[in-house]
Amino acid sequence: MSCSDTPLPCLPSLLLPIQFKPTTSPSGAKPGGSGLSERSLQEQAAARQVIERTWKIVSEMLDQMRVDMALAESYRNGSGESPSELRLMQLEAEATRKIVADRINRLDEGFLGGLEAYSTALRRSNQEDLADRLDAIRIEVLDQLTDRLPPEVRVLNTVTQLMDRNDRRGIIKEAAKGGYGKLPKVELPGLWLAANQVISDMEEAEALPDRRLLAMVCVVREEVQFVARELRQANGEFAAALKAQRNMLPQAALAFLQRLLQVSDPLQRQALLAKGFREDAKGKGARPACGGIKETEAQTGRQGV
Repeated sequence: MSCSDTPLPCLPSLLLPIQFKPTTSPSGAKPGGSGLSERSLQEQAAARQVIERTWKIVSEMLDQMRVDMALAESYRNGSGESPSELRLMQLEAEATRKIVADRINRLDEGFLGGLEAYSTALRRSNQEDLADRLDAIRIEVLDQLTDRLPPEVRVLNTVTQLMDRNDRRGIIKEAAKGGYGKLPKVELPGLWLAANQVISDMEEAEALPDRRLLAMVCVVREEVQFVARELRQANGEFAAALKAQRNMLPQAALAFLQRLLQVSDPLQRQALLAKGFREDAKGKGARPACGGIKETEAQTGRQGV
């Protein structure tokens, strides 16, 4: 499957029919009989801006992917090699990672929504190959954004989505031993503190948003201690580490995690994740790490991914 073989259709023409469904308001209708309220016109203009921004970035991404894949194919033809289908998939995955990494700081909260709508429209027009490529870009964007979260937040987000106790404990244990793949290394006291802070925040809220979620985080907190005992971390050692790591986790990241955990729908979680990287931590209190690498390092105290 070659990127150069797939023409890029006009993104705005695909998205306009599904994005613009304005409401009418007789009291707010403009003179002249357009039937659109002022609010609807503003929403339409905002949606158009999202579409145009998404179109520009996606076009750049796919153009660059075509170049990268063409170079790879040129190398194959020049060397006389015939790479396997698996190797071609690896080359495309590498190209996707590169084009996302080069543009990750330009993406805003509307990008993932625009990308999802574009992919849906492509499938409706039977352009499955291009839709698959956009889905791969969307997944890579989410992976790179998630990689910027503090490790404790990433692990807690993962284990609270697992229903099986053994699976949760296995993930906690692997993270404590050093992690693997995209699972980061964490200190168990830091993970316990992250869970404990989320529990405290939920209990202090005026209205408890989700009792089952609260119960799950409580279970995870206890399982962290279980794993600590299983790994033979003495109670005194664990308590001392708790005291040393207290207040080290970014409050904004924990507040963001609390919001993220309360969203069960995958698309809503994606939108919240993207939005969280663009909100002001002081103004809206939800940014775990901003879109920029330097600001991410300043908040988390570690190197950006």
